[in-house]
Amino acid sequence: MKKAWAAGAVAVLAGMGAAVPYFAGMQAERAFRDNQEALSEHPQADLEVVRYERGWLGAEAESRLTVGAPGEAVEVDLEHAVSHGPTPATPALARVVTTPVPRGEAREQARHFFGEQAPLTADLTIGLTGEQRLALSSPSFEGHPTDAPETRIRWEGLEGTGEFDGDSGTLDLEMPGVRIADEVGHFQLKGSELRSEVTRGGEGLWLGTSDFATERLSMEVPDPESDALQELELGGLSLRQVVKQAEEEGFLDMASRLAADRAAFNGEAVRDARLALELRHLEEEAYRRTGERVREIQAEALDEEETAQRVQAILREELPRLLEGSPEAALTELAFEAPNGDFRGSAEARYRGDGEAARGMVENPALLVRHLEAEAELRAAKPLIIGLLEERTRNQIEEEAGAEGDRVERERQVERTVRQQLAMMEAMGFVAAEEEHYASQVAWNRGNLSVNGRPLNLGAAMGGGNGPALP
Repeated sequence: MKKAWAAGAVAVLAGMGAAVPYFAGMQAERAFRDNQEALSEHPQADLEVVRYERGWLGAEAESRLTVGAPGEAVEVDLEHAVSHGPTPATPALARVVTTPVPRGEAREQARHFFGEQAPLTADLTIGLTGEQRLALSSPSFEGHPTDAPETRIRWEGLEGTGEFDGDSGTLDLEMPGVRIADEVGHFQLKGSELRSEVTRGGEGLWLGTSDFATERLSMEVPDPESDALQELELGGLSLRQVVKQAEEEGFLDMASRLAADRAAFNGEAVRDARLALELRHLEEEAYRRTGERVREIQAEALDEEETAQRVQAILREELPRLLEGSPEAALTELAFEAPNGDFRGSAEARYRGDGEAARGMVENPALLVRHLEAEAELRAAKPLIIGLLEERTRNQIEEEAGAEGDRVERERQVERTVRQQLAMMEAMGFVAAEEEHYASQVAWNRGNLSVNGRPLNLGAAMGGGNGPALP
């Protein structure tokens, strides 16, 4: 009797143990498809499950990832090897290892650079309670494409981790370096990192913060109008993008900030360069619906021109709803330190019309100025402004009279002209002279323009109205 009971117990336990991978497989497939749908909500990505064959202890799957702008999309086939758990090797609900499968010529190039290694591996572990952990890796290589021996590519690999739980997650990527060079130029990134923290705010809407930083970005590209190279170098570059709920329910705030410790373009260098933009009080449902409609068009595989026309039509249709909430746009910071002085600037604009006025602007965009409020403030070191005016004046004189003649006299003419220009600008009230800076404040209030607190007659300034043009 005892033996029969023990045998029955063993049979029950064995059956339960055998059933665990089956039920784990069902949950794993559900999580797999949920992940695919979540990624497809991105406006520049679409992930389609081509095949999913679930077995007892694992599954094999294929999907197709489409990434990029309309007309320039890149398709990548992905293979997924799924292991069901929990087992000693997989103490979780499931493990999904994903690798890309390049097509045609891309397959040969991948083998040329990476050999038998996968160009990228994504190793995802799905926990028993739904949490997910991701490990990304790409091996390094150095060489040239098979069809372009003059081009040299150095890829120093990639490592990344991600953690996701329900509707929130984080992603961290590290890319030590990449350099692409040929006989006419180069592109290089060194010491790059990306960190994202996101939370789902609803279907098709992700909120959160993304930070990108790189020690150095440099590039040399030919000038299309000459044989000279255009050189750009940025050091200590950082970019932050934020999407969050506004204080008022049903609205979003967005912000972007770009900063560089040093920047140089064709030999002209500045330090501590910053650019910050904000879009505030954006109607959430209109933003979400616009994104959904644009993604539907992108999924139709239309050519670039037709896609652009249809996207523009959607934006015109959604504009009234987007403007009903009186959104605000702001250039909160534009600043840099040049060798001959500093520059600081900021600007804000607000729409103050209603939905009916917004609908009218679809047919007549010029109506926007009647419902717009805006301010801008600029402040620049005097040597910086004088240097810019002198360069512009010098170029104009050389274009009109040529570079021949007495150089000393030409420089005297440049100095006199710039001095007269600045005196006129101050007399007209366009700029205010401080001890070490020139400053200007411009305001627009529903059709009325003022500079440094004094009204400006636009019609007279443009030669088509009555009254003085001066502030």
